[in-house]
Amino acid sequence: MSKRIRLIVTVAALGAASLLPASVGVADGPQQTNDVYGYFDFYGVPHLGTETASGTGCGGDGSVGDVIPDGYWRGYIRDLRAVDLDVDLVCVYGNNVNPQLVADWTAQHPGEPQPWVPDGFMVNSNARTRSVALSPSFFAHGTAWAGTACPFNSPATPFDQTRDVWIRIVNGQAAWAVSSCAGAPGGGQPPPPSTGFTFPYATFYDVPRLGTEEVLGTGCGGNGSLGDTIPDGLWFGWISTLGPTSMEFDVACIYIGATAVQLESEWMNSPELQNDDPSPYFGGGWWLVNNNNRTRTVPLAPGYVPAFAHIADPVSPDPNWPAIAGLEYACVPPVDPAITPEFFGVNEISWSGAWVMIAGGQAQYSLSECPHD
Repeated sequence: MSKRIRLIVTVAALGAASLLPASVGVADGPQQTNDVYGYFDFYGVPHLGTETASGTGCGGDGSVGDVIPDGYWRGYIRDLRAVDLDVDLVCVYGNNVNPQLVADWTAQHPGEPQPWVPDGFMVNSNARTRSVALSPSFFAHGTAWAGTACPFNSPATPFDQTRDVWIRIVNGQAAWAVSSCAGAPGGGQPPPPSTGFTFPYATFYDVPRLGTEEVLGTGCGGNGSLGDTIPDGLWFGWISTLGPTSMEFDVACIYIGATAVQLESEWMNSPELQNDDPSPYFGGGWWLVNNNNRTRTVPLAPGYVPAFAHIADPVSPDPNWPAIAGLEYACVPPVDPAITPEFFGVNEISWSGAWVMIAGGQAQYSLSECPHD
């Protein structure tokens, strides 16, 4: 049974569609509004022009001259004056950005962190600015996270000129400028304990999107952003081996939102993909991908805890995996992680997927998926 299918069996058995979390920005598609902003989410502005970047364009193909046309434009305001502003345009390519572009950028900027933002890969090839006149009714403000959304309509949030912005140009004048949300969606990753087991979600499948990739958890490196060392966060994958001081971890991607829909469509229209993987998990907004068996070494914290989820069975209840109202037959974390399900423990830890919490560069705990055939 493939690693993809191992997760599928349990998800399908649980009917877990009702447990799917909301995702960030473009994950929900462009949500248009009838207000002055035109779109609900700062990170939900779609491609509106001929370039592959979000918004009307960015000039990455040399198509923008001295005067920026009407439309939605992403960039940084370098100077804001009484009657005009200077903007440095940037290109934000979606999460399905061409991997070669990412590779080229990385080669040209050795040692620098890759410029991922919640709606894609941000590229600023030069510091050129262009002046845009202000509309008499021009206004500017910031945005603040509302759960996993970054709503444009946040007029009480102060404008932050240090952050990237969307500018709306109408009839050659800037109608408004709105700066991006600071921090991470949903308030960031759950605060990790220094040691021990504290899984902050009701079920194994309730982990939301916590990073810039359109996946559950902190990320997966499907966009090329993951190097040899897995950063702090909550990561999904397979623990291939577990030793006394470290584990070998194979990171996998549980895609959600628009990316999951796209991957499902590609599979449905490709006999080759169907032959390669005849039983992928799709529907309900998820798509599991594990393109290779590469593992990364993760040191274990002194108090590392291997925990095991189990089905909350209301017919034969177990107090360590209680079937509380609303979670009957769900895959729930244990009350006491020292207690493991029958026939499923540390020796079988590679059998199923797992969430691994990394803090301070060390695995604090892992939570293995519910045992299944």
